[in-house]
Amino acid sequence: MNEKKRVLILCTGNSARSQMAEGLLRELGEGKCAVESAGVAPSSVRREAVEATTRDEVISYLEQYEERYKLPVVRPVTVRAVRREKENFVVETSLGALTAREIRERR
Repeated sequence: MNEKKRVLILCTGNSARSQMAEGLLRELGEGKCAVESAGVAPSSVRREAVEATTRDEVISYLEQYEERYKLPVVRPVTVRAVRREKENFVVETSLGALTAREIRERR
């Protein structure tokens, strides 16, 4: 039995970029993976950023954002586990552990 791959897109605010990436991967993944997004310092959701954006615009925006802020984006990263520790979550990945104050699951 093949289990779906689980993908966690972790961002600072989980208000636009990570949600756009989540939506894009949901579409491109064609149901082959379970996708969630989260923020280490979640803020309010900007629905217009998610609903009124084309696939090409999302890709372009993420590439420009990555370049503008010289982000050390590494692909691929596998999330191995998520656990609660006091007031935070620890996300164990193939590249080490990340800490987040909140993880949002959208259904």
